Amino acid sequence: MTASPEQSLWQDVLMRAITDARLQPTRKPLGENAVSEALDARRYLTTPSKDLAMVCLFAGVDMEALVDRMRVQVAKAPKVG
Repeated sequence: MTASPEQSLWQDVLMRAITDARLQPTRKPLGENAVSEALDARRYLTTPSKDLAMVCLFAGVDMEALVDRMRVQVAKAPKVG
């Protein structure tokens, strides 16, 4: 089944948050903004909330499965901040 344009938009919103959460350290110091966005995204994706539930609903994604998966990914991710 093909996602509707609206569903694709919400999937893109989730993917942006996931991309922000996966921030990889580089040899250069990370800017404060990048670190802040990564930490915010990690909190957002690992803590169930009404907002995340709504985004997941519109994206066609199971919020509990997403939160569980992101908790594992964040635990494995390089520390930031």
